[in-house]
Amino acid sequence: MRYTAAASLIMMVLLLTIPSLRPTQAQIALLGVSDTEVVAGGFFYAFINVTSPGTRPIVEFKLSISAPSSWKVEPYGASGIDAEGNKIDVRWDGNTAVYQGDGATAAHVAFIVQVPLQDMEVSRTISARGYLLVKEGERLVKYAVTGSKQIYVHKWEPMVFLNLSKTEVVPPSVIIANVTVLTGPPLYPTAMRNVVIKVEDSILGLLYNETVEYWSYRRALFARIPIKIPMDAPGGQQKVTVTVEYEVAGRRLRTYVDYPYKVIKPSSVKIEKIEVPEEVKLGQRFKFNATIVNPSSFKALDVELHVKFLGRHEVAKIGDLGPGNFSFVSIPLKAEKEGNHSILAWVAWVQEYPKELKRSNETTRVVHIAGEEPPYWVAIPVLLLVIVIAAVKYIAKRRGTGEP
Repeated sequence: MRYTAAASLIMMVLLLTIPSLRPTQAQIALLGVSDTEVVAGGFFYAFINVTSPGTRPIVEFKLSISAPSSWKVEPYGASGIDAEGNKIDVRWDGNTAVYQGDGATAAHVAFIVQVPLQDMEVSRTISARGYLLVKEGERLVKYAVTGSKQIYVHKWEPMVFLNLSKTEVVPPSVIIANVTVLTGPPLYPTAMRNVVIKVEDSILGLLYNETVEYWSYRRALFARIPIKIPMDAPGGQQKVTVTVEYEVAGRRLRTYVDYPYKVIKPSSVKIEKIEVPEEVKLGQRFKFNATIVNPSSFKALDVELHVKFLGRHEVAKIGDLGPGNFSFVSIPLKAEKEGNHSILAWVAWVQEYPKELKRSNETTRVVHIAGEEPPYWVAIPVLLLVIVIAAVKYIAKRRGTGEP
């Protein structure tokens, strides 16, 4: 198991690094653990590492671990070397590692600590206990070994797995939820009682409900649940939740797993029809009429018609436009410059989800603005001039022919 591998790796690393210690270092005893968090009913490794320079050899030690009374501590392994690198003989007296010899410079003592199933969601303390007897010149000095570690115990809970066939959907659509609930290694072997399994969706509510009076160890449940997302489902982040309520070690417990997904509601708006005169007179006012349509299956929010003409930017606010709906919009314009001029028009709106500002393609119409006709009195002098010229020509013609 992973704890065994971790403890073995720690022992190897320590033994490889011990010969490189400098002679001037003083003796050190350190308490370590393979995990500071453990599941109720599980176990972890605790170890005490001892080092001392060859000039101050350890001639005797007794090392053990103090744990809560309901926890079980057992020897796991012990080893060490002397100043020449030779192995030392470490024996066990119950749960205490004992050494007596000519002198050790390094030792590693490991314990396996079993946590009871009844301890859940609590923090406990384990401590190093014992002493080192160190030869310092001609005298022996005894040093106490101390140190502690906090261990948090999580509740025992079944393994719950949830997977969705899609994480983004455009309604209407179907998502398949694959649910697995099981017990087995590495969990402590125990049965669950009065188990209630629920699968719920944030849009549709309860999708699945099953009750099991007795759930034996190594039992598994597999469920494939279709989730039908309706057309009117709200856009945005949604989730599926699997909840398991159960009894273990005389306690009523609960665990759950969430899996998020997104409901996408893409909308589109377009200008369906435009009515505008092909020609207007200079200074004349006219209207740009348009039919705005939402051909999508989803609501478009804050719809606006934008028109640009002769440097002016006009906006008509339409508001929300439901799926399949349309709106007639009219924007007044004024012909202020002669010639052919383009009218640019487009629609802007906010998509329901994700909340994004959208814009349609631009539509163009060309309007010819004609110059103003002169007032009628401007033409009178010209008309009189034409009449006079015509009369003169007529009289001259008659005289030339000798007519009276």
